[in-house]
Order: sequence, then C-alpha cells, then structure tokens
Amino acid sequence: MDDTLTIHLDEPPLREADAQAVMDQVITCKPLDPEIVARVRERGARVTEEIRRKFGTVNIAVPLLREIRDEA
Repeated sequence: MDDTLTIHLDEPPLREADAQAVMDQVITCKPLDPEIVARVRERGARVTEEIRRKFGTVNIAVPLLREIRDEA
C-alpha cells in the first residue's frame, strides 16, 4: 500500500465513515464497497502488527480452553 493511502487511513472522518458503513452493513446485510473492505482490513493488519511488535505473539486461547475443560 502506498504512503499516501496509509496517511489517509488515519484521517478521523474516513475512519468514522468506514465504521458507519460497517455498522450499516451489519444491520442491512448489504455488501460493503470493496474500497471500504480494503481500508478496514489494512487498518486491522496495522493494529495487529503493532500489538505483535509491542507484546509479541500472545497465545491465550489454549490455556483458556484447557482451563474451561478442567472446570467442566
């Protein structure tokens, strides 16, 4: 993704419009515009990468599942 698009991903009006479009899609089940899907996925990928850089890979699912099984 080019730097110009990356910068625009962080603009609050665009983030808010994309969030509203996703909420509308959830309510109406109408398909999202592919550009919105691409922006939302890119933001998600950036957040995921930032979390991995800060905390490393965090594997809590397996211990939680084991804990639940032991309590059942």
